[in-house]
Amino acid sequence: MTVVARTRPLTGVALVAGATALTLALNLLIALVAPALGADPRFEAFAPGGIVTLTLVGAAASVLGWTLVVRFVRRSRQALTVLVPVLFVLTAIPDVLVMTGTLPLAHGGPAEGFALLLMHVTLVGALVPVLARLMPPR
Repeated sequence: MTVVARTRPLTGVALVAGATALTLALNLLIALVAPALGADPRFEAFAPGGIVTLTLVGAAASVLGWTLVVRFVRRSRQALTVLVPVLFVLTAIPDVLVMTGTLPLAHGGPAEGFALLLMHVTLVGALVPVLARLMPPR
């Protein structure tokens, strides 16, 4: 038996905004702490403007994708069980390439790539539980 959570639209918006704000704060914190752990502070992806923009774009794409799958896919639970990890891995490829030095970004390396990977983890970790509660897949 599936239990469907009923929330008011503004409550849903507030929960998504809160998860996005949490992700944004964590990503900015990662960029701030990464140099203390060996990352180069000149790494261009650690610029606050880029972090804010990419976090917001990632959150918006996540919400849009989740909404479309839940609304239009008959077996949305199965689809999301495959899509979420696959999309995470696909978005992590550039991070791994930065880690290995295959993607030549100025001042990029293992610590910088790992920090970027952690930023992806924060987005998935904050938004998926909220989206699953607001729009449970069937």
